[in-house]
Amino acid sequence: ILTLAVTNLAYNTSYTISVGTGATDTDGKALASAFSGTFKTIASSSTVTSPVISTVFPVNNAQDVSTVTDIKLTFSKSMNTTAVESAVSLKDSSNTAVTGTFSWSSNDTVLTLVVTGLANNTSYTISVGTGATDTDGKALESAFSSTFKTIASSSTGSSPTITSVSPVNNAEGVSTGTTIKITFSKTMDASSVQNAFSVKDPSSTAVTGTFSWNSSSTILTFTPTTGSLQYYNYTIAVGTGAKDSVGNALATAFSSSFNSGWVQATSAASWSGRHKCASVVFNDKIWILGGWDANGKKNDVWSSSDGKTWILETASAGWSARVYHTCVVFNNKMWILGGGDDTNYKNDVWSSSDGKTWTLETASAGWSARREHTSVVFDSAMWVIGGKDLYSEKN
Repeated sequence: ILTLAVTNLAYNTSYTISVGTGATDTDGKALASAFSGTFKTIASSSTVTSPVISTVFPVNNAQDVSTVTDIKLTFSKSMNTTAVESAVSLKDSSNTAVTGTFSWSSNDTVLTLVVTGLANNTSYTISVGTGATDTDGKALESAFSSTFKTIASSSTGSSPTITSVSPVNNAEGVSTGTTIKITFSKTMDASSVQNAFSVKDPSSTAVTGTFSWNSSSTILTFTPTTGSLQYYNYTIAVGTGAKDSVGNALATAFSSSFNSGWVQATSAASWSGRHKCASVVFNDKIWILGGWDANGKKNDVWSSSDGKTWILETASAGWSARVYHTCVVFNNKMWILGGGDDTNYKNDVWSSSDGKTWTLETASAGWSARREHTSVVFDSAMWVIGGKDLYSEKN
């Protein structure tokens, strides 16, 4: 890789870089063919966007900050390091400047100011003036300042707290691919928090995964190993071994639960308790059709768009009350096929486009009267499979 460092390229100008066949490798072999490439510079300095400061650490108005904290500023563009350093100041509440050592990273977009000897219980303001410019000479969009306060003393400081958790406490139906996020009130010591953290299933088996933090070490993200979350209740716990960046422990142990399995939509639907009924999904609704309750066979039809609220579409459908029947959706209609009771088996077929009005398609289908069969739609046709008639099981 050859790097050609150039300065003072003109605005709004096209340049061509060329390499002739006189260029050879270490064996003396010439370039196969001459090379050229063209680029054009920006129209003027006024067309360049101004850099901005996107993040600062410690965050603005941070409290109980360690007296040995490094200050980090992240810029939106690569910066002129000399110009920025000249525009940066750190002052305490009495306007006394604090000196430190600058270092840069991430292609001159992240400035770290290493300072020593910050006083306890003192407010500091980090400022960057508009004399800070990017590598194109564009000045900072506006002057920047941010304030933080150090801990009262080396042995005191408020305890950190957990301000939010995701999934929220008692969340239901959480995806098994979810990530867990915990937000703290202060900058935390990552190692101590991770050692104090756990996610466990009802048998107290810990979920494995990986940890990550935001730049200010206030938000922990735990990503479970793929497949480690199943359909269970889980408990998230953070013990008092979790400490902030200056050693203050979590005031109280924290726990929160979520469920990644089944969620009961309702404990008592509007329709009577029953069995041997048919159910199907049609027109964005769940449908319950017939069955057997405490009073005997049913031919009522109910629908719901959410599984909680149910509407009685008809108390007595056109087809006779029955059990062990099947229902499928075909050609934009619901179809009831066969069924019966202990002695009266059916092979009639009924259809409906709304669940209220039913049409008898045939009183005696080609297959023998039966119940306890299954039905599916496949290859543009309805299929009746197995079951039993008055005499035998069918195949």
